[in-house]
Amino acid sequence: MVSLELVPRSIESLVKEAKQALSRYPELQYINIPDVIRLDIRSWEATEALLRAGIPTIPHIRAMDHRGDQLNFILKPLIELGLEKVVIISGDAPDFPDFKPSGETPITLTSSVKQAFPSLKVYGAVDPYRQNFKDEIAYVHKKIAAGMDGVFSQAFFDSRLLEIYLDQLEGITFFAGISPVNSEKSVKYWERINQVVFPKKFDISVEANAKLANEILSMVKAKGQHAYLMPILISSEKYLKSFWGERD
Repeated sequence: MVSLELVPRSIESLVKEAKQALSRYPELQYINIPDVIRLDIRSWEATEALLRAGIPTIPHIRAMDHRGDQLNFILKPLIELGLEKVVIISGDAPDFPDFKPSGETPITLTSSVKQAFPSLKVYGAVDPYRQNFKDEIAYVHKKIAAGMDGVFSQAFFDSRLLEIYLDQLEGITFFAGISPVNSEKSVKYWERINQVVFPKKFDISVEANAKLANEILSMVKAKGQHAYLMPILISSEKYLKSFWGERD
């Protein structure tokens, strides 16, 4: 299974881009919607529009923004529209003076959501860069024990690191993140914001990124796992074309 992340900057353009990607590339099964708090459209609002258009969608939910009852209220109408999966992340505190965190975590919200909607698939996050390897793997197992159905990862830029995670998370549904890095500015962004350590000879060319994407896709497929595409700084059309080719 392969999912494509699209940022919801407008409902009209989002629906159009999602339909185009899914129709041109049957390798894609879902559209993921991140919850970008600075944007006017929240993930669940974008998800409603996509579900009404018949597009399988997976919204991201920030745990610090919602109490359990609030989130269940948001999810109920989406489930009635066909929502099957959701990703619950911790989220970063926004720079808003009046922001008050909910006090919830992905683990506590998972328990609440699963109790209300047992058939809904709930996923968490795994980040190879935020803490030491042993603690990150242990955190994943805590999430699974709390009722999560699997995890979506940050982007991998080294197939050797991915191989280790595929080995350690065997038996757990795992979506390996893939994202293009085509400039030194993008490299610095990932290093600064996500604490990524790139391979010494990491190649930022379009061709090298496409090769890495196909390598990761082959690796996860061989292990019976999944992938999660995050274009971020380039259009999804341009990104998908770079490693799957141009299609009508």
